[in-house]
Amino acid sequence: LNIYIEFDTRWIGKELQVFNIAGQLQLKKTISSKNQKLDISHLKPGLYFIQAEKPGEKIMEKFVKL
Repeated sequence: LNIYIEFDTRWIGKELQVFNIAGQLQLKKTISSKNQKLDISHLKPGLYFIQAEKPGEKIMEKFVKL
């Protein structure tokens, strides 16, 4: 099971992290394209947060795996 996240090219090379609702790191990946694919098949059903940072900007998104 994959999800796709769209970034602008300034984010390529930055690190993306996925945390569970308890704040535990579940996945870490370097952003390699504008449409980044994340394999979430190993994650248990629940609420997750995607975070990425670069100087002067931070992204935080959430998703639910059913």
